[in-house]
Amino acid sequence: MADDKPEALPTEVPIDDDQPRRLEPDLPPEIASPLAPFAGASPPTPAWFDRAIAVENKWRAQRYGVQGSFVTRTGGIAVSEMLDRILGFVAPDAEALGCAEQVGNCRAIVVEGTSADAQLRIFTENKHEGAEIALHKVTRWIRDATLVA
Repeated sequence: MADDKPEALPTEVPIDDDQPRRLEPDLPPEIASPLAPFAGASPPTPAWFDRAIAVENKWRAQRYGVQGSFVTRTGGIAVSEMLDRILGFVAPDAEALGCAEQVGNCRAIVVEGTSADAQLRIFTENKHEGAEIALHKVTRWIRDATLVA
């Protein structure tokens, strides 16, 4: 009797050196099945994705944060617009995996800024009291933002 469950699919994740590494064990069938159309074939690549562009955009994100812009094959694009494009691209998979709400939470980072943005703002607002006090307030914010309420 044939097993109706699809075979597990291998997964890869980026590591700091930008080289994907295979994870073991492979994804279980209940998670992998939405990815089955891509098994043995490359998933479709959107026009704006290209290795050189990705490297440039990674640098721009690190340098300018959510206030910056990204490059595409057709010109510059705001971070918020790029995020909307990416979220649209991954929406079917996020729905299939049951994590669409969590993926959508990325929009809060664009609206509210990153943790680094908050830390710089807190330091700037308090540096008139001295660097040590300003740094103490930043570390207190990090503690409070990190601890589970």
